[in-house]
Amino acid sequence: MPGVPAAQKPSKLNVEREEDIPRCQDIDEWFDERIALNKLKKEKRDDVKSAPILESDTLDAINKKALESGVNSSGLEKAAQLEVHQRLHLAYEAEKLKKTSLAYFLLFTKKDRLRLLKWLGSSLAPASLPMPSERDLPVLPLGLAKIPPEFCVLGDKGFHKTTRLNPNLNLSKTPWKLSDEKVKDFRRGQDMITDDRATSDTRAVAENNYERFRNDVILKNKVPYWKIAMLPYAMEWGHANMNLQDPIRRPGKQSLVAGVANYWDKHVESSRTMTM
Repeated sequence: MPGVPAAQKPSKLNVEREEDIPRCQDIDEWFDERIALNKLKKEKRDDVKSAPILESDTLDAINKKALESGVNSSGLEKAAQLEVHQRLHLAYEAEKLKKTSLAYFLLFTKKDRLRLLKWLGSSLAPASLPMPSERDLPVLPLGLAKIPPEFCVLGDKGFHKTTRLNPNLNLSKTPWKLSDEKVKDFRRGQDMITDDRATSDTRAVAENNYERFRNDVILKNKVPYWKIAMLPYAMEWGHANMNLQDPIRRPGKQSLVAGVANYWDKHVESSRTMTM
């Protein structure tokens, strides 16, 4: 991991990175401003200025910043994220917060998270946990590489034959594309409808989650190039909207919490704000 501090150095993440975390009020004001600007554009008023025409170099710089920024840009950024995750996990396990999709993710990733926190010198890692070697550290894939090789990728007809574009060559499973040569004699037959229905039924949960994610004006339809620099903030807001709710379909009998009675319903009802 480039930029990761030595394991022996204790972190000061709580003090150094706190000012970089946007407040909910700041995010709300930013989105209100975006919505107001879009409304003005629809009214086609003469006094509304058009979006600035950006030079190619400026646009490339904006794209590069949007792609390279975030928690994986440095070891400190990643450690700060992991510490927040661990505090949230402890709060979920202590039943101080209502279980959400994020609660299950944090439980599933607990082992790898604690190894990384120990190696980064965080005080949140248990003292009894042995210091892992670099070989023992989990791999941190980026983008589509996060999808394990044994998993399929679900998509609509537009993603037909896109397996080669996945870093782990995950099979892209889509409904049949009617223009495909192989479909001529198969088109609209019972077998095709049955196959498509199974694929669409599997995709239902993913589509509902995606709708939660893009439930904001900037993430719907086409994104103007001058808004590219704002996408990281919009995506963080979308992920929060998706993850801080009850799962659309709860994990089944083979999950980590299958044997835990009332796992999703056990929490302390409280209106107090917790400090993470």
